[in-house]
Amino acid sequence: MAEILFGDRCPEGKLPVTFYHSSEELPDFADYHMKGRTYRYMEQEALYPFGYGLSYTDFTYENVCSDSAVLSKEGITLGATVKNTGKVAGGETVQAYVKICGDGTPGSGILPNVQLKGICKLHLSPGEAKEAVIHLPAEAFGL
Repeated sequence: MAEILFGDRCPEGKLPVTFYHSSEELPDFADYHMKGRTYRYMEQEALYPFGYGLSYTDFTYENVCSDSAVLSKEGITLGATVKNTGKVAGGETVQAYVKICGDGTPGSGILPNVQLKGICKLHLSPGEAKEAVIHLPAEAFGL
């Protein structure tokens, strides 16, 4: 713990929930609709959004690509070069999100925001770069 507090070791992780600015932003407790709840249906900016993380180092992403521009029955494989541009070794969780585009699902009137569908964990020394690869099956592109 002392190594983390003094910056000798880099904490890593991403938030598994969304933090709102205040409880007034939340829908009424008796309202069971998803609108305004969770990162998938939130319309305003979150204080700390789902997937947010802090680190004592910095990472850059380059050469972000996919193996296809068209979704096949096998899915799509995403790739990126991730480089630790900071001065401390650290871990980075590369996240792949999917958003369904359109004007709404039948009966609901809304579509969810982006949804986390894949991750790749990398540990990088200062100046080191590695390839992150995430395969998303075709099912990842459904609601």
